Amino acid sequence: MKVTLCYCLMDNHYHLLVETPDGNLSEGMKHLNAVYTQRFNKRHGLVGHLFQGRYKSILVQKESYLLALCRYIVLNPVRAGVSKAPWKWSSYPALAGKDECRGGLCREWVLSQFGADEKEAERRYEEYVREGMACNGTTAFPVKGAVLGDNEYRREIERQLQDVPIDRDVPIGQKTMARPLLGEIFGNTKDRRERNRLVYEASRISNS
Repeated sequence: MKVTLCYCLMDNHYHLLVETPDGNLSEGMKHLNAVYTQRFNKRHGLVGHLFQGRYKSILVQKESYLLALCRYIVLNPVRAGVSKAPWKWSSYPALAGKDECRGGLCREWVLSQFGADEKEAERRYEEYVREGMACNGTTAFPVKGAVLGDNEYRREIERQLQDVPIDRDVPIGQKTMARPLLGEIFGNTKDRRERNRLVYEASRISNS
């Protein structure tokens, strides 16, 4: 992994937004979760697994959705009803200039979206997040499979994945990110013969 752009720690899970130009997310997450589990267990006198199941990941179109996703993540406590505002267990205080930067957080990209002056960028970032609170932190994202982006971006990802061999250890959501949704296959067809053909096509795609 290269840089951490945003994070939020919740009671039983966490959200992490990272940039991974080298495609080593799996190795990075394995290291992060393993080290944290070891230190947590040592501190509390525990043994065994700490996290339930494998992490889930989404590929994000940077130019169109990354900034909005940064806001969405720090507003998780607001949406969950556990806080009335972003809290200290997230990247919000550091990005808003209210606390020191910790844990490898990279402020440069997020703040650069709000201007060149650091203090003014912090103020505008805080204002941007609070605007999101006006709608209780809700934002509609066009997530299809494991991809967050517009149709052109998704088609490009599909093209890149066509000849990539599937790793058995890769989560099912990532294996199927290039597959069309059932709604895209079936559309509004009402013809029985055409529907049967599309059922076969959906089955073929799902088993490929």
